[in-house]
Amino acid sequence: MGFFADVTERKFLEDGIERINLCLLGLGNDFKDNIGKITELCGELLGGTCALYNRLNEGMLCAIGQWQTPPDFNPRTNPEGHICYDLIKGAGTDGLLFIPDLSATRYAETDVNVRLYGLKSYLGHVVYCNRENVGSLCVVFQRPFQPTENDKRLL
Repeated sequence: MGFFADVTERKFLEDGIERINLCLLGLGNDFKDNIGKITELCGELLGGTCALYNRLNEGMLCAIGQWQTPPDFNPRTNPEGHICYDLIKGAGTDGLLFIPDLSATRYAETDVNVRLYGLKSYLGHVVYCNRENVGSLCVVFQRPFQPTENDKRLL
């Protein structure tokens, strides 16, 4: 007689925590390098197509942190109609915005990246500084995606 337990999810979470700790311990004084590392980590751990850290700068939406963005991706664009801009401006619950089917939203028409890159799902979180929304960190998917509670906490 034997007893078997599937520890796959637990092992996955433990590996994720280890990677988060290593990333945080590896942060230095270079703001853009730190943002790049964190953006990459979130994209990889969530299994996204790409990941972005966006800030508003001089009226433009600027992707400061990028992971796996296409070569023709425009990192500086007019913010109107973009998902990340709406998130920075207060969309979402508790700073989190999950959109399981982008094609069923207005973003299929207003956010050029949704059509251009065939994006299906979006998970983003507001970035705060001194209790003000200053940016957004998001992971996007070219496939349907349903985040777990751990995925949401990670972001």
